[in-house]
Amino acid sequence: PDLLGGMLYCVDDAEEEIAGKAVEMNSGLLQMCGDCEMPVDRLVDKLLLSMQSRGGSMTLRTVCLQWMWKLLDKSKDSMLRRYTLDRLFDPMFEILRHTDDEVVMAALEVLARILDGRIRDQDNFAPKEGADLFFVVSNRLLELFRRERKMLDVKGSLLIRHLCKHLDARRFYITIARAIEAESTDLDFAQQLVQTFNWILFTAVETKQLREELFETLSLAE
Repeated sequence: PDLLGGMLYCVDDAEEEIAGKAVEMNSGLLQMCGDCEMPVDRLVDKLLLSMQSRGGSMTLRTVCLQWMWKLLDKSKDSMLRRYTLDRLFDPMFEILRHTDDEVVMAALEVLARILDGRIRDQDNFAPKEGADLFFVVSNRLLELFRRERKMLDVKGSLLIRHLCKHLDARRFYITIARAIEAESTDLDFAQQLVQTFNWILFTAVETKQLREELFETLSLAE
């Protein structure tokens, strides 16, 4: 953890040579920890501190997300505890607002890895009956779109397509459809969501399998 904290601090150093050495050190640390046991809570502390720093660069956030991915790969059970996930979600969704697509894509891949890693029996994640982790993450994404309408216009399609690429697109669409159906306070927002998700469903490569399943179902119904 101390080495990680020092490396993260140097990644954004004003001296280009120091920052470059820190990035090289990051690659070495990631390789070194391949088979060793990692102190997850202490490492997450360091990563969250860097992710939430106001002046943090795209490079720093990308490095932090690389470590999140590594921890999910090597210490999945510890990373998927409710306590850890509760700490991760706010900074992860904040990164989705970043202007750089590369860091946004990295954050989406980590979120997808989290959702893919938890099994349904572990997903008692919210007080609402039947609300699993998939439901919670999907609805947090919709709330982000609600607050950031421009984000939905500019990069909503990119975010949704990327999640469909890494997740069960059918389950994702069903979860979103139920959330839209329950929307009663902002019909303009609901209409915008329907248009966006429909466009992706009927045109995107990431939803091709789901599209074919729907067309096959319609053909059988005729």
